[in-house]
Amino acid sequence: EDLYFVRPWRTDEMRAADKDCGYAPIKDYIERHPGSHDIAAKTMAGAVAEAGVGIPDGDLVIVGHAVYLSFVALEVVDAIALSMPDDQR
Repeated sequence: EDLYFVRPWRTDEMRAADKDCGYAPIKDYIERHPGSHDIAAKTMAGAVAEAGVGIPDGDLVIVGHAVYLSFVALEVVDAIALSMPDDQR
């Protein structure tokens, strides 16, 4: 369920950022509306982690068309980096 950004936890801040930025690079969202998607991205990244339990190590592909996936990708990359030894980050 939490893999979908149409959930009721979509905030007014997210809607305002979407209205202002539209289909723009994530850099624009971060610069113009810092933090607007943080809670949702963390929620979705957690859902990705839960969905991946028991799946063999390997590549991860998340497909979609919304800018939200960029926020999720940042969370997933952070989580992967933090799980690696310091000398491999």
